[in-house]
Amino acid sequence: MQLQILGENNCIPQRTHIALDTCVFINAFKNPDSFKDLFEFFDHNNNPLTTTILNYFEFSKGNDTLVDFGVAKDWFDRIIKDFLYPVRLLEEEAEKIKLIYRKDGQKLKITDLFLAALAKKHKNDMLIMTKDHGDFIKDLFDIQAYMPYVHKSQVELYCFYRFSEDKYFKKLEKLERTKRI
Repeated sequence: MQLQILGENNCIPQRTHIALDTCVFINAFKNPDSFKDLFEFFDHNNNPLTTTILNYFEFSKGNDTLVDFGVAKDWFDRIIKDFLYPVRLLEEEAEKIKLIYRKDGQKLKITDLFLAALAKKHKNDMLIMTKDHGDFIKDLFDIQAYMPYVHKSQVELYCFYRFSEDKYFKKLEKLERTKRI
């Protein structure tokens, strides 16, 4: 992968955790040579990689045999190492984010809800990396950077989202003012 970090804030700060969405795992597992440079960049930039246990389950559910599962799990464990978050530590953050998405009429998968909660809990030192841009709404997240990924004849755009506490509190305030009908 030719690394081109672009955008308004076109950098990935050092020592910032990168929470990987399931789509990153799936693409990197299928195309390990293409993502090798990216993972080396994160390593040299001191960006520990993390995700939730739910993203791990979503990634690993595509295996048909125990051998396939073992290969995928070993690969995953080499990527994530020690930073796999259990959801029980994110429940409080997830409840409020769920209400905000629901109030705005946005659909949200459970894996993305808990990834958003993880980003909220560690808002000052974490970015979410994904190519699924509808999952992390601009009403709660800012784009820190983006990276085009060219593979064969397709181009995908990965974004690095940062949770915005200011946007979050504005949304919560609006929720508190809303009357039930």
